[in-house]
Amino acid sequence: MKSKLYILFMLAFLFQSAIVAQKKLPGIKGSWDTDIRSSSGIGTIWNFKDDGKIEITSAAMIDYLYTIYKDTLITVYIDKQTAKAHPDTSLIKIKDDTLTQTLNLRGNKYTRVLKREGKATDKKNKERGFWKGKNSAKQDMTYKFTKDHQLIFRVPFETKKGTYEHKGSSLIIMLKGQKSQTWNVHFINQTMVLKNDSTGSEIAFERSK
Repeated sequence: MKSKLYILFMLAFLFQSAIVAQKKLPGIKGSWDTDIRSSSGIGTIWNFKDDGKIEITSAAMIDYLYTIYKDTLITVYIDKQTAKAHPDTSLIKIKDDTLTQTLNLRGNKYTRVLKREGKATDKKNKERGFWKGKNSAKQDMTYKFTKDHQLIFRVPFETKKGTYEHKGSSLIIMLKGQKSQTWNVHFINQTMVLKNDSTGSEIAFERSK
């Protein structure tokens, strides 16, 4: 009974965490995730680097809220289009720089093993940080556990590289093998909106780091 009450309490806490603003780096530099994704969860990650280079990666993208109770990882996925919440649980074990997760995948028990990238920075919350492993289809995948209780899950596919120039509200992107594109850019808190006047297309992003 206590376990069920704890899980319900933590679900309410995670919903509250979702609306707490986090301080991030200003400007365009850094990594941005597309806000609207396909029905299958495919989006793009735009990484603006300090040296004027850009990488645009197509990826399967799911953002969870999470907490850990004993050996149970509790996650909540909130569908931005329907506003519906999808809670889930799995077993988790962390030993040194190895994370083992056991979950139910289409009715079958499945175990994935991930290795920590970099050094552990939080002795109390051992999960925090960046982890790499393979999904059930043997594809590369990553987890990032953040201090504001977000679990960022990514399966990267294809990366396009190029350069960019950002001045004021103008952003010029030049990808290898493609014509340059000019975008109007503006920021609202941690949201970036790009608008292409030539095509009429508009893309919204949320800063990931």
